[in-house]
Parts: sequence; C-alpha cells; structure tokens
Amino acid sequence: MEKKNLFFNLSIKFQNSYFIAGCACVFTVAMYSLLYLIMPYESYYTGLAMAIIISLIVGYGLGYLVMVFNKEMKRQIAINRANDEAKEQLIYVLSHDIKGPLYNINHLLGMAKGNQLTEDEMAQLCGQLQKDTSKTINLTKNLVHWIESQKESNKPSYDLHSVNELVNETCELYESAASSKHVEMLVKNPSEIKIETDAEMFKIVLRNLISNALKYSTEGEKIEIDYHTDGKKLIVAVKDTGTGMNQQKLSEVLSEDQLTQSTPGTAHEKGTGIGLQLSINITKKLNGKLWAESHEHKGSTFYFSLPISNINHTSPKH
Repeated sequence: MEKKNLFFNLSIKFQNSYFIAGCACVFTVAMYSLLYLIMPYESYYTGLAMAIIISLIVGYGLGYLVMVFNKEMKRQIAINRANDEAKEQLIYVLSHDIKGPLYNINHLLGMAKGNQLTEDEMAQLCGQLQKDTSKTINLTKNLVHWIESQKESNKPSYDLHSVNELVNETCELYESAASSKHVEMLVKNPSEIKIETDAEMFKIVLRNLISNALKYSTEGEKIEIDYHTDGKKLIVAVKDTGTGMNQQKLSEVLSEDQLTQSTPGTAHEKGTGIGLQLSINITKKLNGKLWAESHEHKGSTFYFSLPISNINHTSPKH
C-alpha cells in the first residue's frame, strides 16, 4: 500500500512543470556522462546534443505514461466511490423503506391471528395490508430495475411499438390508485405514433412519473399525460396540479450524482427517490433525456424525450 501511495504521489509531481524540468536536467547530465564513458565524443557539443535529444525523448515518454497512469487511478477511485455510495443508498432503502412495511404487515397479521379484531376492523386491516404489500412490491421492482440500470451490460431491447398502447397499458395500472384519491387521470390528444424503443424500459419511466404525480396530488385535482413528436423524437409529458416544488428541490431530485430522499405525498405516502433516479438512468440508456418544470403550490410537469428511431442500436430485435 505504501508503494502504491509513493508511486501515486510521484505521478502527481510529474505533472508539475518545475519537477519535470529538474528531472530532465539531472537525466541530461547523467546521460551525457554515461555516453561519454561508453563512446567518447569528438567534441563537447556533440555529446551534449545527443544527451539532450535522448533525455527529451525518454523524459517525455515517461512523463506521458505517468500522467496516463494517474488519470486512470483517479477514474478508478471515482468509480469505487460511486459504487460505495450506491451500496449505502441500497442499505438505507432496504433498512427503512422495505423493512417498515414488512413490520406493519407482520404486526397486523399477528392481530388478526389473535382474533383481536371486529369484522369492520378486519376489513380495514385488509385494505391496509393491500396498500403495504403493493408499496413493497413496487419498491422491490424499482430496486431490481435500478440495480440492473447500473450495469453497463444492461442493454435495451429495441422493437417497434405503438406509443398509445404503451401509455394506455401504463395508465390502467394506476386507475384504482387515482380513483381512491379522487384524482382524474387524462390522456390528452391520443394519436397513433410508432417508436422504436424498449417497451419495458419506456413503461418503467412513465410508471414512475405517473406515480409521483399521484403522490403529490390532492382530491379533485387532475393529471394529464400528453405526447407528441417533432419528427425525430417523441416527447412525453406528465403534468399535475399538486404541491409542486421550488427550484432548489427540483435541481436536487433531477441530480444524477446522488439519490435524493423524496418528501412525503399529500396522503403521507413515503418514497425513496429511486424511481426518479431510475427513470433518469433509463432515458439516458434509450438515448433520450428527462427534465421537469415545477412551481411550488402550483404543480409539476415532468418530460422525457426519446428518439423515434434507434437505427444505431446494437441489441437484437424480437
């Protein structure tokens, strides 16, 4: 370990021009003396010129190699640090957001087993169990997809799909949740657009955006899903009239560098922030991007864009 640190510190010094110049001078004198012992020069200037030329060639090569090594070391350090942060985020999620609902389920089942509940309480218990299990299932799915999205080997599987079908299939999953919060969900101006994309990845992104919109909407509000194309790319927008957020919070939740813990929803729903981080990663894998507009107490609109055609992809079609 000490040898590695010594070489790393030496490589940093080699990026200092004064240090390189000093080493070049020492190396030149050494080469001049060595060459003179092996092959005496006809004149002083001939030997000096040869020593300087050889020193410059060798010195530049060594300096370049050390700089490349240093750059690679820094890259590896950054990768290791990112991996450590990802592990810490996973541990946090597993210890808080999965363990919590499971404890609730275990407690409620214990009460039911002990016949401590009336018929009305049992009905209420079943509703609570359904909510807790649904939340845990969705979170587990997001965790699995998020872990997969971190792998470089996880390539999209492109095929031609109807955007209208992908949107409708995703919206159907949230009809019950929207109804229970008395929130209207509307697909604006549905049109027949075909896109070459990974269907599952597309639906993961849309699911997370709709889920967030529902989370921060209150009774009587409306969520609009809109999509259109400019000929080269598809743009999908999920708009809500819920709580919204200030610009600082918006920058934090859209950050690619860290996982931001989400704020509780209007019905005190908890979240991890993994869904949005996953959506950002997926849109990048699909050669697109994700962005948002938001105003506190007025609502948010989340957008993602994807190319209509991915003619340069390498994954096989089905």
